[in-house]
Amino acid sequence: MTRFDPPPDAAADVSGDLSGRIGKRLGIAVAVLAVLFVLRALPGGGPRFEMRPVGEPIDPTWTLRTPEGQRVLAGEWRGRTVLVNVWASWCPPCFVEMPSLVRLGQQLAGRDDILLVLVSTDESLEIVEDAIVQLGLENSPVYVPAGRVPETIPDRYLPSTFVIAPDGRIVFQHYGAYEWDNPRVLAFLEEVAATAR
Repeated sequence: MTRFDPPPDAAADVSGDLSGRIGKRLGIAVAVLAVLFVLRALPGGGPRFEMRPVGEPIDPTWTLRTPEGQRVLAGEWRGRTVLVNVWASWCPPCFVEMPSLVRLGQQLAGRDDILLVLVSTDESLEIVEDAIVQLGLENSPVYVPAGRVPETIPDRYLPSTFVIAPDGRIVFQHYGAYEWDNPRVLAFLEEVAATAR
């Protein structure tokens, strides 16, 4: 009986071919997911913008801080409508929707009655600072939690977006990417803001 010894580089060829196939399949899966998120974000699709209580009011002691260290309490938002987007640098759908959040922030510039708050769940400030530059968020209100995130904050799925009414109630939540500079969003935020008048 003759023993067959494969050439020394045969195992590398097989494992390289296998990792190439896995990488290609993973790439296809990511592309399909990205397309699904984009389709969900089209003007006819996406969330229903209607004001309704979602869970408990926001904890006014929830503390956030800027990458520079400035602290902000959620209670400081009382009397304003706040769109909060929870994201992370490792989340592809977060990157897909971030340009629309930047544009929404530009539309809201100079308004005191409606705020945009972007909360990163990344554990390292260095990662957050890199993402700020990579995503063009230098002029956007980016924060990180300065402690435990209250259970009322819908942050299990990313991206997660919610709207806080002027009285502190969460009146809207959405999981997944969306085009946040859509005119429907601004109209909804203005409707919520009108409840304070």
